[in-house]
Amino acid sequence: SDAEFRAKKAEEMRKKMMEKRAKELEKAKKKAEKERKKAEKELKKKAEAAKKEAEKAKEEAAKKAAEEKKEAEGEKKEGEDEKMEEKKDEEAEKPAEEKKEEEKKEEE
Repeated sequence: SDAEFRAKKAEEMRKKMMEKRAKELEKAKKKAEKERKKAEKELKKKAEAAKKEAEKAKEEAAKKAAEEKKEAEGEKKEGEDEKMEEKKDEEAEKPAEEKKEEEKKEEE
């Protein structure tokens, strides 16, 4: 009877320990799942931020390229404008020179 009582007590203790262990395992499992979800969320957040950063960089590059193209076209136009000015100046000088020559001829 005493041995039976001890055996029963030992079985109860073993059961309690098993339940306690099962609860701890469940708790650890939940904690691990929570951590995993948190890490996943953080990773997703970082990926989204990186995506936005890449998009921003792409837009900046496109903007810069457009500005450089515009600038190059502006310089090209500026060069053409200078050529036009030179041509006008030459044409303006031509009649003046011709007038001088005519005046010389008239004097003679």
